[in-house]
Amino acid sequence: MVLACKVIEALLVEDEIGIKPILLFDDVFSELDTKRRKQLTNFLKPYQSFITTTDADIASKQLGKDSKSVRI
Repeated sequence: MVLACKVIEALLVEDEIGIKPILLFDDVFSELDTKRRKQLTNFLKPYQSFITTTDADIASKQLGKDSKSVRI
């Protein structure tokens, strides 16, 4: 539910100010199944976003070539 609110919030901010916001997600992939991960990554494509995760392999598969990963 919180994720849906964040998606709506991003759309509202973009509509109101005309600029795509930068999105921050903390370990969001661990809470989603494969179908919903794909839906989220498709939504995120036009946005600059930062996503933390404990499983970089899942994130890399979902985000594809257009993403950049930083391992810490």
